[in-house]
Amino acid sequence: MGESERAELNAQSGQFNLRLLFAIQGSGEYLSAIQVRILDANDATILTADSKGPLFLAQLAPGNYAVEVTLPDGTGQQTQRQNAHINDSSQSRLEFYWR
Repeated sequence: MGESERAELNAQSGQFNLRLLFAIQGSGEYLSAIQVRILDANDATILTADSKGPLFLAQLAPGNYAVEVTLPDGTGQQTQRQNAHINDSSQSRLEFYWR
């Protein structure tokens, strides 16, 4: 990801209330092609997508969500899960790191 792409994504990210970052732990090397699944408070899937880059942005209704992310096949396919609280006044930021 080049500097201009990063600047554009950062500028756009303020329009969304959920921001996810994917990277390798330690090196900080960015990851892409991450499978993303967002579940509501009842564990119902409300969104599935493949991240095309190291940042994933979404606009969700206020509430509590679980975010599951999975590395693509051939890379150990580790799944991680974190919780996100979405409100009207700020952006929820989650960072996912793999070894």
